[in-house]
Amino acid sequence: MESNEISSGEEPNDMHEEEVISLDENQNNNKKEKNMTRIGNKFYDEDTMNRITIVRLTQVGIEPSKIRKMLKISRSLLSKWVNYAKRPMKKMGRPPKFNTEHKNFLYESAEGKLTIINKVSSRNLAVKFEEEFGKKISYSYVNKLLFNKFGRPYRGINTVLLKEDHIKQRLDFSEFIIEKGIKAKDIIFTDECRVILFPKINPKINIIRFNENDKKNIHSYEVNKKRSFFRPKFEVGIMIAGGISRYGLSNLVFCSGTMNNFAYKQFLLFIKQDMEEMKKKNKLNSNLLFQQDNASCHKSRETLEALEVIFGDDKIWWPANSPDLSPIETVWAILKQELSKKKILL
Repeated sequence: MESNEISSGEEPNDMHEEEVISLDENQNNNKKEKNMTRIGNKFYDEDTMNRITIVRLTQVGIEPSKIRKMLKISRSLLSKWVNYAKRPMKKMGRPPKFNTEHKNFLYESAEGKLTIINKVSSRNLAVKFEEEFGKKISYSYVNKLLFNKFGRPYRGINTVLLKEDHIKQRLDFSEFIIEKGIKAKDIIFTDECRVILFPKINPKINIIRFNENDKKNIHSYEVNKKRSFFRPKFEVGIMIAGGISRYGLSNLVFCSGTMNNFAYKQFLLFIKQDMEEMKKKNKLNSNLLFQQDNASCHKSRETLEALEVIFGDDKIWWPANSPDLSPIETVWAILKQELSKKKILL
């Protein structure tokens, strides 16, 4: 005979699931009974909403009597949360390590000063800061502060240091140019430039990486041969000489060694030939003026005699220590910049 009674120690699974469902329904009903308000993903009951409303209205400047009349709450609850809203709020997070005085010290030390000459690099400033205030500061943080204050840094410009005699020569040269009515188009500017083809290698950054098999045999002949980088004892370079003018460029003259008196006199003959071709090509009525700087091989007795024979009066004297007045210096700078992008192998 089958029995419908259930023993006290056992409980069917279906009944347990029904109880869980009924509990969830009761919780949802309790939320509805408490009149829950949803803000974002959170639910707040009526009491919590009253507290939030009291604080917000007090911060806005609403009088407590009006708040109590609007929300219909007790005086004690109103007084408690009005006082909470009026108390000063604590600042969140840790206090700043560096104040305005510290930052101004870094700004004044770096503003308008050259990094190398005045020793105001980020590392030097970090050391000065520690000596001044007894606090350590990272050079990366110094970089960040200076970038936020001044923006992107600019490179310094190398300029020539002029003495009083140099300034006087420049003034005399300016008067000479004005008096003779000479213009830049009437001059062919010449100069020499040494180009480094194979510079010295810095051993600190000249590194090589090996696989696991080579690491095991690091002292073997084959691996040692990979580590060897054969290079000349001194820098390998070449001397280039040439001239520029409004009417064209001269041919480049390459000198494997140094530019001495003999090599420079040969260069003068090439330049004279190029000047004559420029005159014929552009049908010039007047002669071009030859310009050179005051290098030692340009001012020797032999060179001055050769200049007199080759150019006669078609030359112009140049003030001392004035490479910035010659546009060919810019041409050499561009040439070196472009050559630096090339990989030159011997």
